[in-house]
Amino acid sequence: MTFYDYNQNIPFATNNPSDDQPEMLVNTNSIFSIIAKDHHGFEDNLGGYHNIIHQNPQLIDPAAIPSINQIYVKNYTPDTTGGVADTQLFTRTGNGGISQLTGNSSQAEGYQWLGGVLIQWGFKTFSGVGDNAGTITFKNRVAGAIPFPNNLFNVTAQVFYITTPPVATNSANIFIDKDATFTRLQFKWAVNSTSHGNIRGFFWQAIGN
Repeated sequence: MTFYDYNQNIPFATNNPSDDQPEMLVNTNSIFSIIAKDHHGFEDNLGGYHNIIHQNPQLIDPAAIPSINQIYVKNYTPDTTGGVADTQLFTRTGNGGISQLTGNSSQAEGYQWLGGVLIQWGFKTFSGVGDNAGTITFKNRVAGAIPFPNNLFNVTAQVFYITTPPVATNSANIFIDKDATFTRLQFKWAVNSTSHGNIRGFFWQAIGN
């Protein structure tokens, strides 16, 4: 980052302008340079427009300001084994609501933040005929997986068959049981099938925030 020199209260009312000329030159050049840092500068048809936006990561979330929406960067570490800190974009509403806007793991089993909504996806491989129920845990599921910070809204699944077309009707069902295993951390799944050995696994997608 660049440090820009600036002399306040120059020119001073009782000073001879010639005495203040060196300080005024520093101020003028600093104004020119600081505007051009992230903007189109002077003598430019796009003058004043942003060229790029640099933001210093905040150590804590800013306090809410009524009727004001704040966008800021925070150095965020995903809650997962091997999670690596990175600068992500957040927003805070005037009433104090916080939404994460960016962050992703572009793996075969990964996640993506989209405007405050978190989408995760993956593939469950079946190991045998008896493998017809289980639990997908978002936290520590794979390197890069994260739990939903607040809520899990929806889970969908699509069966992946060995043969095409399948020799029998097969389905993968996501269900919520009495132990509340449909949570922001995990969901329980089960497969109902007339020919389980024909299923290789299922793709799943979960949406929350």
